Amino acid sequence: MKPLIDGRARRTALIELTVASVFWGFGFIATIWALQFLSFPAVIFYRFAGAFAFGALLWFWTKPKWADLKREMRLAWPTGLWLGITLFLQTWGLLTTTATKSAFITVLYVVIVPIFAALIDKEKLSRRNGLCLAVALIGTGLIIQVDLSTISIGDVLTLGNAVAAAYHIRLMSQIAPRAKSHYNFNLFQCLWTAILVTPLFFVEWVWPDLFQGSWSLVGISREAWIGLLSLTFGSSLLAFFLQVRAQRKLSATVAALLFLMESPFSAFFAAWLLGDRLSFTQMIGAVLIFVACAVASLRPGHHNLTADKIA
Repeated sequence: MKPLIDGRARRTALIELTVASVFWGFGFIATIWALQFLSFPAVIFYRFAGAFAFGALLWFWTKPKWADLKREMRLAWPTGLWLGITLFLQTWGLLTTTATKSAFITVLYVVIVPIFAALIDKEKLSRRNGLCLAVALIGTGLIIQVDLSTISIGDVLTLGNAVAAAYHIRLMSQIAPRAKSHYNFNLFQCLWTAILVTPLFFVEWVWPDLFQGSWSLVGISREAWIGLLSLTFGSSLLAFFLQVRAQRKLSATVAALLFLMESPFSAFFAAWLLGDRLSFTQMIGAVLIFVACAVASLRPGHHNLTADKIA
């Protein structure tokens, strides 16, 4: 009977992580909807401040010790900083690039992580990872178009986001294992990200048109509300909760492959809800990126990448 229970638990975990990938994929569309009314710093602030505020309500039931919370808060500071930089670049980039392009460029973090390991930690870059990087870069060139006249600032910002995400993952691999509660650690990452973006409110107060939007929630559309709530509860709270549950029963390799599904899910939602389409050449680029990242994620012992997917 035990194999049956284990098999059922594994299937449940596969479903949970797939649902998490759906939320992460929809997050690109949700961000674009929210950006129609709000500035990108406001979207980031409401997303992460809301995730922290509502997530912290669970403390009324779990009653964590104050000393443990302070410890998690201090631990989460550097990763919260880099999570903020990552989302800052990604959200800003979505003002001038498409959801589909953003999703496929973002997953380049999978092949950038080994580059950081080689440059900073002096780990040897394997030939397979080097090949994956080359293929992914070719795919990126096809997606953003090699003609400099067609490359948008959003594409460049999203490339920066992929680099920042890779460094965030590297930090997570060093810091997250010291956390007693991954749930509370993630909540404090959200808090630090919200705090770090708060000064931009005063910048926008002085220069109202600087970031193309406002911080006011009054009068925003139904789609913008759906987007903001999906980012807060779906991408930042529920998806992470499902990830933590699922990865207790799945190998790191399987989890990594499911994380990559956020890109095709994003492409599906973008085509359905935004009318976003890739050209044939860009579709080839997307396939090259996806395959390169999938192969890179199969590297033996590459568990940190999967264990630390937060946003």
